Amino acid sequence: MKNNILLKSKKILILISCASVIFFTSCAGNGKISKRGKDLNIIEYEGKDKFISYQVTYPDFKKHKEIGKKFKKITKNEINSMRNLAKEDYQVRKQWLLAEGISGKSELKNLMMPYDYEFNFTDYYENQDILNFFMSSYQFCGGAHGFHTLISYCYDKNKERFLTPQEFKAYLGITEEEISAFVRKEAMNEENLQDCIDEQWIRSGTEPNDHCFDIIYYDGNRNILEIFIPPYQIGPYACGSFLFEYPLKAAQKK
Repeated sequence: MKNNILLKSKKILILISCASVIFFTSCAGNGKISKRGKDLNIIEYEGKDKFISYQVTYPDFKKHKEIGKKFKKITKNEINSMRNLAKEDYQVRKQWLLAEGISGKSELKNLMMPYDYEFNFTDYYENQDILNFFMSSYQFCGGAHGFHTLISYCYDKNKERFLTPQEFKAYLGITEEEISAFVRKEAMNEENLQDCIDEQWIRSGTEPNDHCFDIIYYDGNRNILEIFIPPYQIGPYACGSFLFEYPLKAAQKK
């Protein structure tokens, strides 16, 4: 069953809802690329300033220029958003110190430890119709630990555009109800949930609603749908995150 991915969470006290995870960007690191082709380039860049350090890798295809453009836009927007958040955090801390009568340069200089952002190309699957990308990201905005998560994007080569998660599931011939029933059953038997199992939490986190199961990756070589469940969706942070493998039927194979 199931690969249990023990991932750390971000410094937030709110419960992460199903909808918030869809594009909010798996395991941070350099990742692995299962195959490279003549059409594939890997874009890499990194940087650091007073407020943020970042490391980015993403795919760029010569025949499908929209792919590289999309990932460039996503990463640039995330970096700018985190930098602005860090600047706001710095100003709040600075005003707090000044209100306490602390104004030394050394104290103010040490106020900000740069936020960290990583976005990495992990793997992809390609057939005659689609390119399905598995990506990873890591964000640290202070506190005890950062937040890791996975995301998936599916590009339709025939329509020359990215599919929504709902369109991707329709292409694979699987419904939200089928995914819900499978994940709920697996979660109820997941050994890493037994010490902190909350049936109501699992049920609410596995409802067949839009966006609860949007982080999915199609491994066409095995005809497996990998379903990522982030922290807090079916249990507390201490239980970790989960990657369930749903075996698609022969008729569903594309």
